[in-house]
Amino acid sequence: MTKSRSLIAFLVVGMPLAAGFGALAATFNEGPFLVTFIVFGLAALPAAGGLGVVAFSDRREPEYGEETVEHNWATRATSASFLDTITALGLFTAAIVVFNVDIGAPSAMIVLLVMAMLDAPFRYWLLRRKEC
Repeated sequence: MTKSRSLIAFLVVGMPLAAGFGALAATFNEGPFLVTFIVFGLAALPAAGGLGVVAFSDRREPEYGEETVEHNWATRATSASFLDTITALGLFTAAIVVFNVDIGAPSAMIVLLVMAMLDAPFRYWLLRRKEC
């Protein structure tokens, strides 16, 4: 029953909302109307459909869903990863200022993003390995 209600919510809310976004984008775009309508409509479909499912489905979460070991590991890993990212950002900024290094902003942002993206799963793996 829940899956069919979610599908109906996706179709009834998501499809028209995505079509509306596509029509709005196509109206203000100077390119071909149909191509813009289809591309923007398809791009907006997952978010619009998800909004419909969240707003109108009767999905119930488990009563104690956030009290799992995996959730605690993920919370601890991402919190520590955030602290690592902030620390690395401070050290990176200090090194750039002290040594007068000319580095582009996109390069610096990519380095920090990759570091953060690798740090969180690594910390999760360490916690999982330590406690299992």
